[in-house]
Amino acid sequence: MRLLYCPESSPDGRLVRALAELHRVETARGLDDGAALAPIVGADAVICDLDRASSEVVERFRQAASQAWLVAMLPSSREQARLGMLKAGADAVFCRPYVFRELSARLDVFARRTLRRPTALGEPFSLEPADRAVRIAGERVRLSQREFDLLALLAARAGRVAAVEDILQEVWGDEGGARAELVHTYVARLRDKLERGRPWRLLHGARGHGYRFAVERAPQADSTDGESGS
Repeated sequence: MRLLYCPESSPDGRLVRALAELHRVETARGLDDGAALAPIVGADAVICDLDRASSEVVERFRQAASQAWLVAMLPSSREQARLGMLKAGADAVFCRPYVFRELSARLDVFARRTLRRPTALGEPFSLEPADRAVRIAGERVRLSQREFDLLALLAARAGRVAAVEDILQEVWGDEGGARAELVHTYVARLRDKLERGRPWRLLHGARGHGYRFAVERAPQADSTDGESGS
């Protein structure tokens, strides 16, 4: 995702560096600069790092970046402050001390929701969420709900490795018995449906880590073996 980080005062360097490892991040020089940049940079999400709760700031950025997801970072954990920001238009509110993995997971949810409409993933593939289908060079391939959720998750993180444990949490949630082998099995099913017999690779294994999504031409039309996230 493309993120716009807007600190009210001093930027949180650790947060910016952590976000930059996963996303394209542009840092504004304050809220005024951020509000001016928001309609220009085309950010998928705007993160307002605030010194205090302010519904006026949320409303201002909601107008400046009406199509972007809006995340507010607050120093207070008071329920009233969080509810006020959500009512003003924030899509998510995090209070310090926050858990970065939770923030990252929320951004991934936002990224997946941008796939609600038919979305090009790179020639010649596109996702069709309404029908849980993938269109491949004009051919429509139906997927199970779980297969589609897995593919959508990886596509939302296109180019980045999704750890197997993160995939389990995001796709299978708290279901008992979900193990790493289940992820490998579903990736194999997707490869069989989407890659076999075609000169394209979609799902790439990072041994011992997980999988990443990228549309790349395969060395051979039926080359779907040889990589594993295990």
